[in-house]
Amino acid sequence: MSYLSKKTLIDVFGFVIMPNHVHLIWRMNSLNGQETPFGSFLKFTAHEFKKITPDKDLKQFEVEASNK
Repeated sequence: MSYLSKKTLIDVFGFVIMPNHVHLIWRMNSLNGQETPFGSFLKFTAHEFKKITPDKDLKQFEVEASNK
């Protein structure tokens, strides 16, 4: 969020970090390259999560949904 905010791609009005999800009140101002700031945020957090989680533990987060 900090990166996107500093680039003025988003305005963050508030957020709450919960144990298993995040609530955001934000405005998306423009695209981050060819993707939305929302897409950039999801991709970045997924990659960071993967970096800190051992491969053997990632199996518990696998889903069969086609949109994941």
